[in-house]
Amino acid sequence: MMKTFEAMLTGVLIITTLALLSLPALRSESQYVEVKKACERMLLSLSDEEEFRNLVVAVDDESSLTSVKEYIDPYLDWPFELEICDESECWGKKPNVQNYVTIIYMLDGNLTNYRIMKIKLYVWLFTADRG
Repeated sequence: MMKTFEAMLTGVLIITTLALLSLPALRSESQYVEVKKACERMLLSLSDEEEFRNLVVAVDDESSLTSVKEYIDPYLDWPFELEICDESECWGKKPNVQNYVTIIYMLDGNLTNYRIMKIKLYVWLFTADRG
């Protein structure tokens, strides 16, 4: 009888320990929920602006990508990286941090310059280089 109780108590302690160790990961994911919502709203709002659309559709090198980053920068309170792709090529890169959220948004051009562009916005809460 005592060995059964000890085995049950050991099992409960192990499960409790594992649950407590996983809490920081759950908290960090929940922190990104609000960041992701804010970034999605920001991209949706900017997609209505003709100037933003023209900048995105014109991306064909790192310099034009920098113009889009500069346009977005005042609207974000977090560090970010940007990657923009057309049907055949991508410009930009993923960030060199461990925890980030990715927001992907498809944007098409206008009647005179119709290109479908995929915007990948990488946002993180703090900087921590991968080691």
